[in-house]
Amino acid sequence: MAKSDKRMKRNVWFDTISGFFILLIIIQHVLQDCGIYDGYFFERYIVRAFPAFMPWFFYKSGLFYRNNVPGFSKNQVYKLLYPFFIWSLIPCLLVLPFYLMNGEMCNYFINIIRSLYYAHGVFNAPLWFLPSLLISSLTVYYFTNIRVRVGGVMLSALVLSYIIYYYNIQLPLGISYMFLGIYFYSLGVICQTITIKFRWILLFVISYVAILIVSPSMVNFHRNQLTYGNYIIYIILCTLFLMLVRSLNQYTLKEKVLSYIGKNSMYFYVSHAPIIVLTDHILDTFDLSIDCYVKMIIESILIFFVCVVICKYKYRIQYLFVYKK
Repeated sequence: MAKSDKRMKRNVWFDTISGFFILLIIIQHVLQDCGIYDGYFFERYIVRAFPAFMPWFFYKSGLFYRNNVPGFSKNQVYKLLYPFFIWSLIPCLLVLPFYLMNGEMCNYFINIIRSLYYAHGVFNAPLWFLPSLLISSLTVYYFTNIRVRVGGVMLSALVLSYIIYYYNIQLPLGISYMFLGIYFYSLGVICQTITIKFRWILLFVISYVAILIVSPSMVNFHRNQLTYGNYIIYIILCTLFLMLVRSLNQYTLKEKVLSYIGKNSMYFYVSHAPIIVLTDHILDTFDLSIDCYVKMIIESILIFFVCVVICKYKYRIQYLFVYKK
């Protein structure tokens, strides 16, 4: 591997990969909600083939990390915590009438507290990524500014993540998976100045496919728990895949629809969950029973319709995503 002095810049290839993985995340959440995920085709083949769909977003953020940006810490807090709280609040307000109708206000407030405390509750399950990314970026920023090498931060995070997994330590506020996020974020920072030659790309592809065949592995990222396979092999698989994606950047590959979704990944990410939550409460409150595949189609259409509308008018509703100082 040869080093390059060129700085990484955002491009359509990264947007394409982000769009693909955001689609995987949304599809996964819809299928899980409809009860047709575990053991079905998508989980058995698609997810197993691309286990790095969550690590990618930590890694990509690390690729664009700069420690010389004025007000970095404050900007990260505004950028990540503001949409976390706003989009945790929105589903709370949407489902409030249903809790009032069912006389379940006690459960309502308990669910709000759990959603905020664990950053992954009934109302904001997918949003755990935002505070986790914030912690990852601030950790790397802090240690690099006191002259600790990023490689040391990365290896320390990997060791701590494995210890938490091995002893099944469950910690609040997303701390259980925080170190896994720091590892992939740090990996992205390290890869900023690396140019990967073609022979390495072939090695990555061969190694990745071979490991997938011999020992497919998956970790439930937000719980830092092994789903199947081996924890360390999961880390190796994700690292190989991320390095492969980084190396293909030089060929400027792209796909129009996926790059559009990737460019607007934050809007798709935060706005799909309230639709799933609201659909479930409507069906439960009015005791409506529909086929799981019909429910899947309805939720999918609603999600992509709402997400596209939000993207179209995003500049008019920036207050839902960006804190105005």
